[in-house]
Amino acid sequence: MNRESGLTLVDVVIATAIVLIIVGVAYPGFKTANDTIATSGRQDRMERQGDRALRLLTEEVRSGWITALTPSGQAPSVTIRSVRGAVNLADLAATGTVPWSTDERTIRFRQVETINEMSLEEDVNRDGDWNDTFALGVLESVETVGTEVVATPITGSASQVILALPSYAGDLNGDGIGDPLFEVDGRTLDIRLHQITRTEAGQILKTATRSKIHLRNPQE
Repeated sequence: MNRESGLTLVDVVIATAIVLIIVGVAYPGFKTANDTIATSGRQDRMERQGDRALRLLTEEVRSGWITALTPSGQAPSVTIRSVRGAVNLADLAATGTVPWSTDERTIRFRQVETINEMSLEEDVNRDGDWNDTFALGVLESVETVGTEVVATPITGSASQVILALPSYAGDLNGDGIGDPLFEVDGRTLDIRLHQITRTEAGQILKTATRSKIHLRNPQE
C-alpha cells in the first residue's frame, strides 16, 4: 500500500524552530563581522583623506614663502605667497632676488563645533581624565579671486579635524606634548593632522598624520 510523501504541520513547525535557533545563534557573529568591516572601511577612508590633505598642503607650501602664521591661542592658519609665474631665469640671476607674487593663499582651520569628554563619556586623547574640550572643523585653502573670497576644502567629509582647546595646540594623543596643527622652524613647516569621526554605533575613530615639509625658499 503506497503512502503519500510530504511534510506535516508538526514537521514544518520543528523545521522553522531549528532555522530560527540557527539564525539566532549566528546573527551576533554576522553583526560583529559586519561592524568590524564597516569600522575598518571608515578608518581606511580617514587615513586616505589625511594622506590626500598632506599631499595638497605640500604642493601649496613647498615652493612658497610663509608671510603670516596665526598667533597662539587662535584657530590656526598659515598664509603663503608663491613665486610669480613666467619668470625669466636670466633676470632672476641678475637681480639675485626671488620674484614673489603679490597674491597670497591662506591654509586655515575653520571650526564647526566643539565637543567635550564629559558629555561623550570618553577619554578622547587618552590622558586619563574626562576634562578636555576639543574643536572640530575642516581644513581649507582660502584665496581672493577679484573681489570674491574663495574657500576650497582640503579635508573631506569622512571625518573632522580635531584640535585641543583652549589653545588649539593641546595634547591629542596622551603623550603630554602639545599637538599644534602648524609649527614653523626656520625653513621647515611641521604639520600634525589629527582627525576624528564617530560611527553609527557610537565608536570614536581617530587617525593622526604628520609631515615635515622643507620649504625651498628662505622664509625671511
